[in-house]
Amino acid sequence: MGLFKASLAVLARFFLSLIFLISGFNQILYWKETEKRFMNVIAEWQAYTVQSDAIQFMFSFLFHWAPIFLGMISALQLIGALLLLFGKNEKLGALLLIIVLAPTTLLVQHFWFSEANIRSLQLSFFLRDLAILGGLLVIVLRGTKERSL
Repeated sequence: MGLFKASLAVLARFFLSLIFLISGFNQILYWKETEKRFMNVIAEWQAYTVQSDAIQFMFSFLFHWAPIFLGMISALQLIGALLLLFGKNEKLGALLLIIVLAPTTLLVQHFWFSEANIRSLQLSFFLRDLAILGGLLVIVLRGTKERSL
């Protein structure tokens, strides 16, 4: 039974970390496209929040420092995913992934601003990210008990 639980823990960590590993590597491999998508998200939010000077200032700050933020996001994703995958300090790895995923979910999956024809798709992505956040929170709180590969 111990081997079965250990195998399931490794499989669960693999599944949970896979999306972040792929995303982190793709952000680096396709850097120009990643920057362009990030700039588009910021521009969308600036259009939605045109009434608030403070929020406009925050998004203009993000816009000017985009490469640094994207580099930090990619590094946190890869480090967190690898820590989680290999079970070496998986609580820290899950916490790093939460730090990346929570604001990204709010910025990118903004279904409340979406047009009706894509609102349900955006809502699905938003809920998927919340489910992943829930799994990461469980790991932060309890760990996986099985430490490493």
